[in-house]
Amino acid sequence: MASGQTAAAVTLAAVQVRSRPGQPAANWKHAAAFIEQAAAQGAGLVVLPELFSCGYVANRAIWDMAEAREGGTAR
Repeated sequence: MASGQTAAAVTLAAVQVRSRPGQPAANWKHAAAFIEQAAAQGAGLVVLPELFSCGYVANRAIWDMAEAREGGTAR
């Protein structure tokens, strides 16, 4: 940080949710209420478990569920 600058405080929320493998739309719908609650309580950044949107699939099918870089997870 350059001299004379101050750091801005950011409130972070970590959300732990269960997800169903292969059901990204349902997983987003389930997580949305938790994300909205965290934001309403002042969170400027909400983090979720990796792969929460597509579920934890330990096989090649996970690649078929990949999002574009500008997809819902990044938004």
